Amino acid sequence: MDITEKHLPLKTVFVQNLPFSTTTEKLRELFAKYGEMKQCFVVADKNKPENQCKGIGYVIFADEVSSKRCVKNKLKFGGRNLRVYYAKPK
Repeated sequence: MDITEKHLPLKTVFVQNLPFSTTTEKLRELFAKYGEMKQCFVVADKNKPENQCKGIGYVIFADEVSSKRCVKNKLKFGGRNLRVYYAKPK
């Protein structure tokens, strides 16, 4: 691992166990209370009608404090317990 990679800010979170009906807008609304977001999206299944959500998404926050807040909290959405982790770099 390169020294610059090791010190990358932990601003991106990976969200699992989203309801398949989740849209990017719904995800944005859910995570807005944790802080300013730079980007937010659900991963769509292109083989499903209307590009239905695969149950996962990503949120990129403006700062690490915001991402830390949502990783620490136990979130529920659509009757599901969400799993929220720091995203791993590619």
